[in-house]
Amino acid sequence: MLPFIIALILSSLAVPVVNAESGPLWAKSYGGKYGDIANAVAVAPNGDIIIAGGTDSFGAGSADVWVLRLDSEGDARWSKTYGGLSNDYANALTVAPNGDIVIAGSTKSFGAGSYDVWVLRLDAEGNVKWQKTYGGSGWDEAKAVVIAPNGDIIVAGYMDGDVWVLRLDENGNVKWQKTYGGSDEEDAYAIALTQDGGIIVVGHTYSFGTGAPVYSNVWVLSLDENGSVKWQKTYGGFKNDEAYTVAVTKNGDIVVAGYTESFGSRREDVWVLRLDSDGNVKWQKTYGGDGNERAYGAVIEKNGDITIVGGTKSFGSGRYDVWILRLDANGKVKWQKTYGGSSSDWAYAVSIEPGGDVTVAGWTVSFGAGRGDAWVLRLTPGDFSWFKSSFGFSSEGSNARVMDTNAQVETSSALESIPNIEVKHSKAEVLSEGIVVETQYPSNERVLTVLVLSIGFMMGITLYGARKRKGPQPEG
Repeated sequence: MLPFIIALILSSLAVPVVNAESGPLWAKSYGGKYGDIANAVAVAPNGDIIIAGGTDSFGAGSADVWVLRLDSEGDARWSKTYGGLSNDYANALTVAPNGDIVIAGSTKSFGAGSYDVWVLRLDAEGNVKWQKTYGGSGWDEAKAVVIAPNGDIIVAGYMDGDVWVLRLDENGNVKWQKTYGGSDEEDAYAIALTQDGGIIVVGHTYSFGTGAPVYSNVWVLSLDENGSVKWQKTYGGFKNDEAYTVAVTKNGDIVVAGYTESFGSRREDVWVLRLDSDGNVKWQKTYGGDGNERAYGAVIEKNGDITIVGGTKSFGSGRYDVWILRLDANGKVKWQKTYGGSSSDWAYAVSIEPGGDVTVAGWTVSFGAGRGDAWVLRLTPGDFSWFKSSFGFSSEGSNARVMDTNAQVETSSALESIPNIEVKHSKAEVLSEGIVVETQYPSNERVLTVLVLSIGFMMGITLYGARKRKGPQPEG
């Protein structure tokens, strides 16, 4: 029997943001006293959130596969670990139409090799329906998994230096498995299905491309349903360029994201490419600053916008912060936001539910109970969200600076009820730092509450003092 332990105790740190239409948004951490991480996220048919990754805090071994089922508010319905006495990890997950959960990753506890591909099929309660290992005597690992319309399970990853793709039936039996690569190292990180049943695999190659064999290039393979190569192309320059995520649009375009050292700032920048169905570049753009940035997840919104998640060292408040970018269909940034604390925080996966809410999963050192905890954020990018805070001022006066160029600033009802309080927000002046809004209030009123409406996510504002209003002041 496959050993596993049910972990009932989770640490949880909530960061609420109120949404006027769809209820509270939240960010929560999950974990114990050691290292825990979420590498994958998916939304179940009933709206529950499934996350998978690894845990050092719970389970039987040094590291175990960890799967949590959360309700729509982020509260754990159940948490379970799967593994043996050695290291076992989950890198990917998907949810079947009947609610079953398919996990793909690697195991050192079971199988024939150093590490083997490990695929588990769970029921909706986390009970193992079957689990199987795949591999040889070397190092084999699964990085991505999808379920085909006929119920087949397609797994992509790495086998002894080559891209490895397996097609399994719904019971885990191999229908076919193929490797792809050259004389140097290749790896696959993501997989997506096309409308005609084809398979898109993305990763990197050291065997092909302009950077080979010294540097990696992005590698995209288009396979038919039997694993035969329809086309394969490399993208990159003379430094390291890698792809970690892929999504297919309604019209068949392929959106690939990862990082590039060849273009952009010449450090590590987020790199997003939009390809046509034959792999030709429609556009490619880099996003980043003076530090390092990478993209690990991408989803296509209903309106065709692209949401990218990853991490940034250039922006935010910590060593690394979660970075989320919303792009239009042409790659233009509609908004970008960072989330995190004073330490390192990363986003590794993103999922979108039918109503449009976006769930992001990753890892945080800034929050939680352990050395690193799984971190999940639930966001509603399409609705008006508000963030309310109170601020203290001096009587010298100045401006409110809203760090969001799409923001609208309004006074709250509570603010309007305070005598002689006035917030002026004429046509906003857009500066490189954001939107500046002039504020006024009486010198003896030390706290001002401002309501910020934004088509976007959680946001912060900084207010620098205020200016005393002319006329009579309230008593007291």
